[in-house]
Amino acid sequence: MIHPDTGGRLQAAGMHRFSRFLFPALPLSTLLTYNALMQNMPPPPDSAAQFKASSIMLTLNIATVGIMSLPDRPGIAGLLLGAIGRRSVNAHFVVELTDNTNRSHIVIGVSETDLGEALSAVQDIASRIQFSEVVHQRDVVLVSIHGPHFRDRPGCAAEAFAAIAAAGVNILAISTSVSSISCLVEKHNLNTVIKSLQHHFGVSDDGVLVAEDGLARPWRLCR
Repeated sequence: MIHPDTGGRLQAAGMHRFSRFLFPALPLSTLLTYNALMQNMPPPPDSAAQFKASSIMLTLNIATVGIMSLPDRPGIAGLLLGAIGRRSVNAHFVVELTDNTNRSHIVIGVSETDLGEALSAVQDIASRIQFSEVVHQRDVVLVSIHGPHFRDRPGCAAEAFAAIAAAGVNILAISTSVSSISCLVEKHNLNTVIKSLQHHFGVSDDGVLVAEDGLARPWRLCR
């Protein structure tokens, strides 16, 4: 699922320099192992009034690339992501939909520093995938809420999106897995989104983490 206005242009904002944070960190693999272990614990009783999350993970300095109105046929996603990969660009987020005219729309999240390469990669195969336009946006953050019981409890995604809406923030794109809910929001809304999700999912400040170079760093130390 992507933002309903798939045909609209995303307005480009200014790019900010990517910074490194010199603070103690936990390996990202340790955090994910913890979340996996939590998956096997029994769910809380039905009487629990609030969904609980183990962590909120942030991926900062993201830019989106939207390839709009592609032909809906086999191999398009492989061609597109292959071209991006050949330019050594990592895709942090991928979401696709097909509209009622049988045209596909794909949004990819990449590091802001890789935006130029990603756009060039799309142009490399433009004649083979026949899109109508390419749009992009800087200053975006990937926000992911992790379990532990999301696979077993209906309504977790609704709670997350309602929390973001209650904060008055629009979601740019959505993706989910069995143990996490992820979405893209504009960077200037990040603090508002974090506070609302913490309130709705009972996550402490220590549970808000930044993913960087395979590590999970506390958000409170990165500001």
